[in-house]
Amino acid sequence: RLVLSNNKLTSLPERFSPFVKLNYLDLSFNEIEYIPGEHTFSDLSKLSYLSLSNNKLRKINANVFSSNSRLLNLFFIRLENNYLSEIPSIQNLSSLVNLNVSQQNGRLTKLTDFQFRRNMNEDYGPNEMFLLSLGLGFNDFEVIAPKTFCGNNSTTTQSVDIIELSWKTFWSIYSKKSYMLAQLFLAKIVIVDHFEHRGDSQDVC
Repeated sequence: RLVLSNNKLTSLPERFSPFVKLNYLDLSFNEIEYIPGEHTFSDLSKLSYLSLSNNKLRKINANVFSSNSRLLNLFFIRLENNYLSEIPSIQNLSSLVNLNVSQQNGRLTKLTDFQFRRNMNEDYGPNEMFLLSLGLGFNDFEVIAPKTFCGNNSTTTQSVDIIELSWKTFWSIYSKKSYMLAQLFLAKIVIVDHFEHRGDSQDVC
C-alpha cells in the first residue's frame, strides 16, 4: 500500500518497477499534469486500486492501461476532477469494476465508439465478465458516438452495471439518440447534476 496524496507531485517515474507487489496506489490531490509513457504501471501486476483524482491531468497515454495484459487485478481507477479530454483505453482491464472520469472541468466532451469495451480474461467463463460502474457525471458531452457503450462488434452493452451521467448528457441520449438506451438496458442510470430542459415538448418522443 502506497499513499502519496497531498504531496504536490508534478510527475511520475517512467515505471514503478521497485513496487511489483503493490496493490494500492493513491496519487490523488497532487499537481500531476501528464502521464506520457505506456509502461508507467505495467510492472504492477498485483495492483487493484489506483487513484489519480484531483490532480491537473490533461493527458494520459491512451495505452497506459492496455499496452500489456499484466493489470488483470486492477478493479478501481479514479480519475475524477482533472482536465482530461480523452479517456485512456481499458480494453485489457477485464477485472475492472469501477472507472470514474467525472468532472473533467469542461474538457471531456467526446465519447467514441466502443469507448468502454473490454477483452475477456481467458481464465473466466463466457458469462463471467465483471460488471462495470462508470462515473461520467459533471461532463457535458457534445459528441457521443453511436456505439459508445457497445462491446467489440456487439450492438449491446459490454457489462455496464451502473452509469452516472449529467442530466444534459442523459437528455441528449434520451431525446436524440434513444436507440443508445438499448445499449444500457440492464444498467442503472444515475443522474448526478441538474439540467433544465427548455425545448419543445415534441422533441421528447
